[in-house]
Amino acid sequence: MLLDNCSIHHARLTQEEMRRLNISPLWNVPYRADLNGIEKVWSIAKLHFRQLQLQRMMGTLDLSFDECVDRAMALLQVD
Repeated sequence: MLLDNCSIHHARLTQEEMRRLNISPLWNVPYRADLNGIEKVWSIAKLHFRQLQLQRMMGTLDLSFDECVDRAMALLQVD
C-alpha cells in the first residue's frame, strides 16, 4: 500500500492494524514544494493578487484573481 507521510499513517493504531492485516506500507517521498511547478505559478499569482488588491483598495485597478493567474501563467510561459 502506497502511503504519504500524513501523521495518521504513522500512528500506533494504524501501524498495528496494517500489521494485523499483513499490509506492507510503501512510503512516498516527503513533499517538496520547490520541485512542484504549480507551486511557483500559485506563488506568482498570489503575489500579483496581493499587489492588485492594494491597488484596488486605492481605487486604481479592478482585476480578478483569474486574471492574476492568467498573468502568472503568461510570465512563466506555461502552455
